[in-house]
Amino acid sequence: PKHVFIVGMLANKDAAGWIAALAQRAVGVIGVPIPDHEHHAPAELAMIAEQHGLPAVTASDLSLAMGMAAQFPDAPVLIGGSLYLAGEALRLNGELPV
Repeated sequence: PKHVFIVGMLANKDAAGWIAALAQRAVGVIGVPIPDHEHHAPAELAMIAEQHGLPAVTASDLSLAMGMAAQFPDAPVLIGGSLYLAGEALRLNGELPV
């Protein structure tokens, strides 16, 4: 199945390349910031996704983005682009690594 991607990336990463590589597997993209780190603006991530024909929106944080992912009811959610973002996802789910 295709996924809805929640994407946040540090500024020194290749956001265009990452999104291009995975665009065929997406139904939509939600761009988010990476708190306390230099990152690609969520609007920039959304614009890149739209260039690949994907519907894209932005969210001010990961928690909001996870709620917004419900607009794609049959699509699993993939959170990616940064380990910092993955850590935030684990924290929100109460699944901190040990």
